[in-house]
Amino acid sequence: FRSKGGKHMGLFGDKIKGENRSKPWSQNQTADEQRDWFKRTRPWHKVQTHVTDALIDRLGSDPMFELLVIRSVEWKLIPQIVEVGNSDILRSTDIICGKISVIFSGIGGKAAHDCSKAIASQNRRKLRKHYKVALDALEITLLLEPRQIHVYGQLAALKHQMLSNEDALDWARKGLEQLETLKDEGFFEVMAQSEVLPSLTGDFAELESQLQELVIKLEK
Repeated sequence: FRSKGGKHMGLFGDKIKGENRSKPWSQNQTADEQRDWFKRTRPWHKVQTHVTDALIDRLGSDPMFELLVIRSVEWKLIPQIVEVGNSDILRSTDIICGKISVIFSGIGGKAAHDCSKAIASQNRRKLRKHYKVALDALEITLLLEPRQIHVYGQLAALKHQMLSNEDALDWARKGLEQLETLKDEGFFEVMAQSEVLPSLTGDFAELESQLQELVIKLEK
């Protein structure tokens, strides 16, 4: 029969030529193998080639790439990633990865907030659950778009809440280092006029102040 979009469908859904049912992502050794895996593995086969190519271009052989692949399926994010691919905005790696990073940032921010509530209610089970989600989502966010400065602060605060002060200090310092890099590149002047990635604009001076205060607090 024919789907709403006009494509022929089998009785059990769309067919994939040479469908991959057993090869894990970790066995991919090259970019070509990664591309082939995306095309032949559900549900990633639904994501447009220019989107998966952007991810491959940005993440390459980074071991965290596998985490993104797995969590995207576990958290049912494929439809949102497909929506990114449907955008008419210029199809550059920076823009595609920036938009996907916003998806993960939203998940991470909510989970970090849920961690705070779990700590307040002394619910260890919920804390473990939300902490894992927050950590994975926020780290994936920065992997895709290291200019999301507020995420460094979220990770630092999250680690501080979990009494991992050395890790908290490390994330706060990384955030300040990234801010200095962006200043040197004139990034803020460019983003102030941009309508493409509004999530990267904002009160960076306030973010810088918060990170500096956290560093001073943790260095004591």
